[in-house]
Amino acid sequence: MEDEYTVVYEAWVAARKAYRLVERGLGKNPSDDERRELEIQLLELGREKERLKNKLAALEAEFDAAQPPTEEQIEAVKGLMAKVEAHTNATITASAALGLAASALDFTSKV
Repeated sequence: MEDEYTVVYEAWVAARKAYRLVERGLGKNPSDDERRELEIQLLELGREKERLKNKLAALEAEFDAAQPPTEEQIEAVKGLMAKVEAHTNATITASAALGLAASALDFTSKV
């Protein structure tokens, strides 16, 4: 995926450079036909820059996506749920509640 990101990034940089070149071309007294063509190219390059920018954002989101839980984490959650169920069905003491809360906090801090 990093290779794809690099390719898309380089394409975005190239589109930005081309956009700037076209902008400079507009400032060089083009003929009416050249001006129209340059303006069309600016629109197309602007659209392409935005498309590539959105693709980069999507790729970045994939990098940052949450990972599925491991088997160990799943088992830890099942254990916590069993403790919660046991304490829910019985009279819970303050120390048991604190112990359960500490276990939950310990687990969630590792996720």
